[in-house]
Amino acid sequence: MPAADAVRGDSRLGAWQERVRTVLGAVRVTTADGASPGGTVVTARLGHLDVSRVASDTQRVTRAAAAPHVDGGPGVLLVLLTRGTAALVQGGRHLVAGGGDLMVWDEAGPYSLHCEGPFTALVLRVPRSRLAPYDRATRGAALPAFASSAGTAGLLGTVVSTLATSPASYAPAVAGRLADTVVELLSVLLLERSRPGDAEAGARAALVRRVREHIDRHLEDPALSPRTVARDHHISVRYLHRVFQSEDTTVGRLIQQRRIEQSARELARPELRTLSVAAIALRWGFADPGHFSRAFRRYHGCTPVEWRRRGGRV
Repeated sequence: MPAADAVRGDSRLGAWQERVRTVLGAVRVTTADGASPGGTVVTARLGHLDVSRVASDTQRVTRAAAAPHVDGGPGVLLVLLTRGTAALVQGGRHLVAGGGDLMVWDEAGPYSLHCEGPFTALVLRVPRSRLAPYDRATRGAALPAFASSAGTAGLLGTVVSTLATSPASYAPAVAGRLADTVVELLSVLLLERSRPGDAEAGARAALVRRVREHIDRHLEDPALSPRTVARDHHISVRYLHRVFQSEDTTVGRLIQQRRIEQSARELARPELRTLSVAAIALRWGFADPGHFSRAFRRYHGCTPVEWRRRGGRV
């Protein structure tokens, strides 16, 4: 890629917004303190596609319903998040992505994208006119928005990541064929996601997976709760509970279950015999030993002391 066109952290927010607009069109960038997040935008051409690498810090990107489009009319945005997290809100739907996830959405409608930094992302914009096979198959149906790293999305993400390393290094004829391959894979992915319910189910499954991973990373934090989980994923507590309705547990019960499982594992370890039950409970987020003992008994059918004495056997 060519040398980065950088915007320093002390530059005006408006200057950074103009750089972002070269990638996403007529969007508005805001930050919590009103200062520029700084960062770099590097764009190179791959056949008929622009491939941009964006590196920056926390910010929100919003697009109004009446905002004009860049050349080529309304497009489909492919964003491969390689670092950080991002939350997209469009049409009342919430998408949450982390490193390695591919986000796809239609820029024709208004949306809000919250990027939690530091983050890096590869951005491709495909004009809707390039998706003729998809449009014929779906009769121009609304494009599904989703975030995923599984199946065809994972394959497309790998291709995008590989091609974005040095898109300008390919001969023109080869670059054109590679760009066609990206568009073909995107068409296949959109056809898969256009089946009724698939897009919503895929988005919910990805969010459930991400929430479970988040809980495991923060089990030792006594403040961990459905409220903090929802906050960290930029969604409401109500929406979080709705997403988990199809699971066999609630977010609150999942947090407690994982804490008890980790506590039970440590209580059964002979080398940790010198640690008190209360100390192990506190380590895994249980500030009240009595509450821990009652919750442990409900889960394992015995007290933590009995569990330790039996070496982790019921």
